[in-house]
Amino acid sequence: MNKVYVYIEFIILSVFSLFVISITNAQDTNLKADSLEKLLISAQDTVRYRVLIDLAWEYYALQNFDKSFEYASKVIEATGGEKQEKYSAEAYELSGNISYQRAEYDLALKYLLQALKFYNKPEKTGKIAIISNLLGNTYYLLGDYENAITYYKQALKRSKSAKNEKGVANIMNNLGNILYDWGKYDDALKYYLKAVDISKQIGNHKSAGSMLNNIGLVYYDWGDYIKALKYFKKSLEEKKQIPKVQADKLDKWKGIAATLNNIGLVFKELGKYEKSIRYYQLSILISEQLKADVDIAKNYNNISTVYIEWKKFEKALEYAEKAMLIYEKTGFKLGKAATFYNLGEIFDRQNQFENAFKYFDKALKIYEELNNKLGIAQSLSNLGNISLILNRDYIAVEYCTKALEIFKELENKKGIANISGILGEIYGKKGEYESSLKYFEESNRISEEIKNIIFLEENYLNISKIYERLNKYDKALKYHKLFSNYKDSAFNENVHKQIVEIQTKYETEKNKKELELLNKNKALNEAEIKRARILRNSLIIGSVLLILLVVLILNRYKVKAKANTALAKKNQEILNQNKQIEQQKILLENINSELNLKNTEITDSINYARIIQDMVLPDDNRLKIYFPDSFVLFLPKNIVSGDFYWITTLHVSDGVTGSHEVDSSTMPAVTNKVASQGVTASDTLTNNILVVAVADCTGHGIPGAFMSMIGNTLMNEIVRHKKIFCPSEIIKNMYSGLMELITQRNVLTGSCDIDMDISVCCFEPNEALFQVSCAKHTIFLIEDEQLFSITGEKYFLNFRDLDKLSVSFSNHIFPYHSGNCIYLFTDGYPDQFDNCSKQMFSNERFKCLIFKNNLLPMQKCVNVLVC
Repeated sequence: MNKVYVYIEFIILSVFSLFVISITNAQDTNLKADSLEKLLISAQDTVRYRVLIDLAWEYYALQNFDKSFEYASKVIEATGGEKQEKYSAEAYELSGNISYQRAEYDLALKYLLQALKFYNKPEKTGKIAIISNLLGNTYYLLGDYENAITYYKQALKRSKSAKNEKGVANIMNNLGNILYDWGKYDDALKYYLKAVDISKQIGNHKSAGSMLNNIGLVYYDWGDYIKALKYFKKSLEEKKQIPKVQADKLDKWKGIAATLNNIGLVFKELGKYEKSIRYYQLSILISEQLKADVDIAKNYNNISTVYIEWKKFEKALEYAEKAMLIYEKTGFKLGKAATFYNLGEIFDRQNQFENAFKYFDKALKIYEELNNKLGIAQSLSNLGNISLILNRDYIAVEYCTKALEIFKELENKKGIANISGILGEIYGKKGEYESSLKYFEESNRISEEIKNIIFLEENYLNISKIYERLNKYDKALKYHKLFSNYKDSAFNENVHKQIVEIQTKYETEKNKKELELLNKNKALNEAEIKRARILRNSLIIGSVLLILLVVLILNRYKVKAKANTALAKKNQEILNQNKQIEQQKILLENINSELNLKNTEITDSINYARIIQDMVLPDDNRLKIYFPDSFVLFLPKNIVSGDFYWITTLHVSDGVTGSHEVDSSTMPAVTNKVASQGVTASDTLTNNILVVAVADCTGHGIPGAFMSMIGNTLMNEIVRHKKIFCPSEIIKNMYSGLMELITQRNVLTGSCDIDMDISVCCFEPNEALFQVSCAKHTIFLIEDEQLFSITGEKYFLNFRDLDKLSVSFSNHIFPYHSGNCIYLFTDGYPDQFDNCSKQMFSNERFKCLIFKNNLLPMQKCVNVLVC
């Protein structure tokens, strides 16, 4: 039950947060795009080209590729290609990027090669590296590995020349990908490990996470699933540390989706099918939000393979067909080959061998076109196995021999064991028993090494049948018993009959040989009778003498045997006790392992929730644009937080609503001051209104995080959409929005304890004013070395109290004056427990701490608070 809860909780947070992020990003980027559209009307000549290029990039960031391509095309048409090389080059580069994102790879090549022609100058080394790398990616996706390597090496050379360590790491990773697809795993691993080292040295978590993921794939293909899972988890840890820079958010989530997919692969191999499908579905959910069609198709294909192993063939076929529709649309050849291979597996498992042969052959042709050695070997292996079933022995030998050569080249032990077993069956069927046994012995040797019970079971049964045909019933019985030892349950009737039949033949053969031996002995005995008579008398005399010695020896033997029996009994008791202790130890280890796994899953889920909450919170740099000497201190108690902060700006021409009447009764003793985080506001705030809010929601951890998500969304609706900036009106609308949300779900009852504290501050540079309003909050204002407390209403946004008292919220308005400091905060810092005094830190001590360190620069001030 706990696993299901954690899984659903993570999905809800992921979908909701990605939705909020997409809305917020779209709003911010649309504002810039709208401004550029207005500027375009009056722009002329080169200025117009620049505006068109900027618009194209803005729409590209919004993933509105049609609009982006439209503006880039206008630049290409207007500049005539050669007249304005600077703008033409950028337009061709952008058009190539758009075509690449649309999976129109042939068109992408056309534009990128043209861009490379314009950029082909010594001072453009960096640009040449970027475009050469993208050309390598495009050729790679088209299956043209030779051209891909050529451009990757060109990009690597240019990146090293430009001392671009990030570029060098990424290109090494791409070269590793091609070597991986060629089956040269050792060489691929060298490139990946170098790339990881470089990325970690420069603190590039995004690249390091991607490369660790690729290392995990190498170990996965080697069959070392424990190491594969280890590197996939390391990859996730790196990706979680990617900074909250807007441009990296989509790539970050795309990388997380890829690694979740790979963890699904590992759990499939470990036989944990439900867990495997859960990870695939989670990867699909993220890929759908990112509109990554090829990644969605890969997950569909992988789910299909799980259902094949699960023997749910209708579901397997359904997901394989879904994947094929996407691959047909995008033209991704490697994906089509993988889907054909899956379709072959589905029909093979249902004994529809002609259909299976057809699809494996289709997969083989694409793998050969792409020179994908592992895919070629696996397809040949399956074609050989099906040819054996269809009695096409000659062609089966040809397919399997080719496959064995490739598996040996790749050092793929599982493949070698499997194909050697198939060759053993083929030669056994042809009556070439010596060759058959040689291949079975090779398969058994490797199967024991990799602990593949299925291969061993099949091989022992086939070897038993061969020895039975050779009339070597003792060996046939031996291998049949070995076969039976690998069965999960007792022998069924058919197996029992086979063993009885072999046993009977073996006993008959044994009795026949014994009879022949007796006849030979009879003839020999007649010749020896005379000699025996002579010896008999001598033996009688000698026997009498020996009897005394034998009696003595037997007596001593009985004494020793009795002592040995007692000792053996004692040893057996000790062994039984040790066995019980060992079983209890294994049981405890299993329980401990399961508890650790559950704890890890829950912690991972909450950590993912933290990543999602970080994505929703505003970038700290947004505040520094307007107030360079400022800080945000956000340290959640339980990984995720019930507190949140919110920042936005509104242009004065956007039709905002609010009040400017100054209520002097609410002012402190000195009224002509305004807090600006320690310095004069930046010029970037001119003609804009800055709204800052700090809120404390009910609860800690996941419940508080959900409330903070709701509060963040309501702030977006009230300020950005309704254009309300008056703090008291914002809080009033927050209450109305929360009431509407709660009442429509029928949860506003007498026991409802959903509440929120909030402070809202609005800066209006053009009016030289700032306004504040608080619910159950206090704001500190410092001027001329004096600290004033601006106290808000003494009520939470609590639905029971507000409904009874109809509390209104005051608006505190102050003249704008630089040089003051204003601190917005929740009760998190004052309410923390002081280990030294064994008491709460308290508001008074917090107030003294703020005042004492007020003259320090803000960055040093935050260091004091953290300490």
